[in-house]
Parts: sequence; structure tokens; C-alpha cells
Amino acid sequence: MPTTTVEDLRIAERVARGCDWLDQRRPGWWERTDLDELLMREPCQCVAGQEFGDFYKTPLMDKEAIEFGFLALSSIVFGLTTPGERANTIEAEYDALDDEWRKVIEERRAGAPS
Repeated sequence: MPTTTVEDLRIAERVARGCDWLDQRRPGWWERTDLDELLMREPCQCVAGQEFGDFYKTPLMDKEAIEFGFLALSSIVFGLTTPGERANTIEAEYDALDDEWRKVIEERRAGAPS
């Protein structure tokens, strides 16, 4: 049986805030998101990038983008010991963001509360 970790909750909380942010600004965004193209580490394929044409066209600063689950926190944390460790941490976080965004979008499309 899978267990939920603190990191999982943190990702879920961030994505939930991102959903709220998008719901206020771009109603129905989850219907337009192409899950086959969804890749949170890519500015034009992430949820915000798909909705705005490019992540960099959103009005978000890095801190907000992290808070809303659009950007990996570890992408701006430089205290990790090696570039390889930093890259692995960033990749793992983006994988978790991909999974959570996909889950939320699929739940919304199925009519389940997210």
C-alpha cells in the first residue's frame, strides 16, 4: 500500500494553489491542457505554458511559480553539494509535479473533486 510522504503533501498543496490561481484567471484551463504534451520542466509544455503560450508570458515571479507548483523549488536551491545531486533533485521534483498535475487534471475531467 503506498504511503503519502511530507514531500507528496507539499507537492499536492502547491499544485492545489496553482489550480486555484488558474481557476481565477483562466477558467476551464484543465480542459485545454494537453496531457500528452504535459512536461512541467518545459516552459511551453507545462500547464501554465500551455495556457499562456509560454511559461515566461505568465505574470508570475519565481517565488509565486514555486508556490503554485509551476516551478521546482530545487531549481533555485544551490546548497546541494554537487551539480549532479542538484540535477537529480530537480528532475525528481519535476517528475512529482508532472504526476500531481496529471492526477488533478484527470480527476477534474472525470468530475471528481480535486
